[in-house]
Amino acid sequence: MSRTLLFLTTADPSTTPHAEWIPWALERAGWQVTVAAPAAQHSVLRKTLGAKWSWRSLPFGRGHGRLRAECALLVELLKARFGRHDVICLHSQGLGWRAGLLLLGPLFGKRLAYHNPDYYDPIAHPFRAWLERRLARKSRLLISHEYHRGYILRAHYRLRCPILISPPNLPASWPVPPRSEELRSEMAGAAGQDAFLLRLHGGFSERRSTAQLFEALALLPPRFRLVMSAGGAPADRLIRNLGIADRVVILPPLDYAGMLAYTASSDVGVLLYGNNDLGNYFQAPGRLTEYLACGLPVLAPRYAGLENLVLRYGIGRSVNPANPASIAAGLLDLERDVRSGSATPAGIRRLFEAHFAYEHWLPGVAAAFDNLTRARGRPAQAPPPEYWFPDLHA
Repeated sequence: MSRTLLFLTTADPSTTPHAEWIPWALERAGWQVTVAAPAAQHSVLRKTLGAKWSWRSLPFGRGHGRLRAECALLVELLKARFGRHDVICLHSQGLGWRAGLLLLGPLFGKRLAYHNPDYYDPIAHPFRAWLERRLARKSRLLISHEYHRGYILRAHYRLRCPILISPPNLPASWPVPPRSEELRSEMAGAAGQDAFLLRLHGGFSERRSTAQLFEALALLPPRFRLVMSAGGAPADRLIRNLGIADRVVILPPLDYAGMLAYTASSDVGVLLYGNNDLGNYFQAPGRLTEYLACGLPVLAPRYAGLENLVLRYGIGRSVNPANPASIAAGLLDLERDVRSGSATPAGIRRLFEAHFAYEHWLPGVAAAFDNLTRARGRPAQAPPPEYWFPDLHA
């Protein structure tokens, strides 16, 4: 008899696929899956990879009234408690504190898994952290994107449940658009065939060291051009002041496939997270694998986790994201790597498939949920698995 999963999230799956890797993995393992999410009918993952799960769309997020959204979540959590599912998986930080109130009491034999890509700072958000702690301690499985966040939650909330590490990596089966000379010409502008195209997923942000990236671009020759997903008044002002307005391309709003089309036609992916968050310091964020899947080497910050991945697998260069001169030097090194053929799209793509693609985590996800349905009583306390990159077991 097939096992059943109800996956409930406040994340919008119509813009990126990252929220829905768990239901995708379990459907591939033979589970019957129902997803309740904002704009669930427009799921990028379901449309692109052909997932066949049932779905319910929630009136949550931009364009919906607050009272209506909260009532919709209340109804969904009641359906979860009384519905016919073997496992309830709650995804997203926004559900953590709400469900800490609304799922008090028995779940009538269903097992609860909690997937939080982030965590509540107990100093900044004491009440929400307290509620999330209640939910986490009620859960039989905690899912985190990255080892250190999972370990912090385990220690802070004194969890006894197993912890599954499931990073937001693209799978190798995700279709990547081919390199387009037409798109390259559009991004290259006056630099023409000589252009070296830097791709940034996202817009102006202190967390992504965008101001320092602009300053680095001003230090580089005109052939270096930056292609961004969004702009805004602060970005426009700084670009004008630095005299690089003709070298920064700000794309119009694009769907996920359109975004990757421009990426696959660029030369380098920029991933300059600042050191202001444990996840930024250690993890391999989803943007990393978007660049690698498209065959782009990355410019990454010189922090423990990302630098280790860059050095171990030879996927780019690490720099000090607070220092424009360091960023500029790293980009010059990457240009030499690309133009000399030591970092080719095919070679970077092979490294992605061999080490980073989400398919490597599929057996672990299926095993964790199988164990969840079989286990009786409270599980023994355990930290996250130490080697959360599968090939580090060797």
